[in-house]
Order: sequence, then C-alpha cells, then structure tokens
Amino acid sequence: MKQVLLEARQDFLSLLKRRGWKEKDLNILRGIFLGELSRVDVPADIFELAIKEAVKGNLKLSSKLLGVSEIDTLEILFWYLPKKYPLPSERLKKRLKARSVKEFIEEANRLRVKLGKKDFMELYLHLEEAEEEEEKRENTDLLERVRNLSIEKLSESEIEELRYFYSLLDLRGKESVRTLNIHPYILSAIIRNPSAPIVIDGSNLLWRGGLSVSYIYEVFERLAVFREFFFPYRIVFDRNAEFVLPVHERKGFERWKNSPNVLFESPADGLIISLANTMDAVVLSGDRFRDHGLPRRVRVLTPEEIEKG
Repeated sequence: MKQVLLEARQDFLSLLKRRGWKEKDLNILRGIFLGELSRVDVPADIFELAIKEAVKGNLKLSSKLLGVSEIDTLEILFWYLPKKYPLPSERLKKRLKARSVKEFIEEANRLRVKLGKKDFMELYLHLEEAEEEEEKRENTDLLERVRNLSIEKLSESEIEELRYFYSLLDLRGKESVRTLNIHPYILSAIIRNPSAPIVIDGSNLLWRGGLSVSYIYEVFERLAVFREFFFPYRIVFDRNAEFVLPVHERKGFERWKNSPNVLFESPADGLIISLANTMDAVVLSGDRFRDHGLPRRVRVLTPEEIEKG
C-alpha cells in the first residue's frame, strides 16, 4: 500500500511540471486523490490553476476554484509534501473536527507524534489499517451474533438492530452474511423488508404435516422465499398440542413450547383472530375461520399458497 502511494506521489509531481493540462491529466489526478478532490468536476485549466495556487500556499483561492473547503485542498499539499501536510481523509476529518486549516494541521501533527509516525503518509496508512481491522472485528462480531440466532426465539428488537448493522456493511460484508449456514427465514428477517407480521395456526400445520414438528421448519423455509416476507411471527397451538404428537416428536416440540413467540389456547381460533387484529397481521392456516366472524381486513394465507410461492 505504501508503495502505491509513493508511486501516486511521483505521478502527481510529474503533473506539476507540465503546462496546459488536458482531460487525460485530470483523469490521472482523480485516480490519485483520495478525498473530496476526487469528486471535483471543473475544466482542466481551472484544475491546473487551483492545484498550482495551492502549492504556492494560496489555499483560499484553490478552494474557491474547486468548490471544496480549504481543509480539503490540503490533500494537494499532502501529495506535494507529505512530511509537512496531512491528508484530509473523511476518517481524519471526523476524528479531529478541526475548524481551520491551521488547527487541522496542528491536531494531525499531534496525532502523528503520539502514534510515532515519521510523516503523514505513515499516519494515513496507520489509520486506514486500524479502521480495516476494526471493521473486520465488527463484521466477525455480527456474523457470530447471526450464527447464534434461533428461529424459535427470534426477537423483533434484535432483528431490527441486526438489520441496521447489515445496512452499514460493504458488499463483501453483506455477502459474508448471505452465505452463512443458517435457517433461510433468519437470513430473510435480516435482509428482507417485512410487508406484515404473521400469525400461524400451529395445530393446523401440525396435522397437515402428519404430526411432524419438522413440518413447521419446512413452512418457515417456504416463508423465507415467499414473494412477500412476513415478520415478526406468532404461533398459536391448542393447549393439548404436545400430547397429540407421537412420543418421538415431543422432544423436538420442546423448542417451540419454550419459545416467546408461541402461545397456547383452546380453542385457538379466537386468539389467532385477536392477534391478527391487534398486530395487523396475516394469518397462515388451512382454516378459513368462517364460523368465527373473521374481519374482512384480515388476510388468510393457506399452506398451499405458501408452497406455490
């Protein structure tokens, strides 16, 4: 990385010796600059004048010509003389919060001395590497949190927090989350925008799945890729649900029995409708609830619809 910066500096110094800059010279500069100057769009002759005025020490005029702050024009001086002038990267600007060029240089120099760096190029490299390490640690922490999520105990507040952290990741970080070996519904909860909550008729699904607890997980797999995404969820079982299951299925049911997202009621229909009303949720059930005065605004999805996607 340092060698790349040194080579970029040589390109910059070579440009300074030329006169009558052309568009190709601006392209070289845009490839060199790392801060706000990389986004400046002015004619070549204006850019040349601004750069050369800055090298003379006239940052005020250079700043007006380029339409950036005087602190941002310090990058010109950084490439000209990195032993004396700091690079005003976004990271360093946020850290120092200086209000003037003089204050920025003084604060950056204090930081350079404190960190034991011989010039501002070394300071820039140190800060970049430190930031990259911090991002790696944060990404690792996020991945570990996601790996430890349980579909039975998905918390709306935790998912909301993880969605926020996911939104801050770069493309590589997001890809590392997407490729985790986790249940697809958990992944969808983090990366997809929910259209509504969902209330699931648990006992109805158990009977549909041949009294196999694994069928509940299959349903969540289909919900993960359904054209609309529903979250948070609640599951309502009849109070005797555990006891109608075959003995060998009851151990697997314990995880749902202890879930904060699961409720038990007999008969379950009244609570399902009440929750759907309160949460503005859709209902997943093979029952159409015709005998329970289901409000028209409550949408009922059938397992067949979910299976079709």
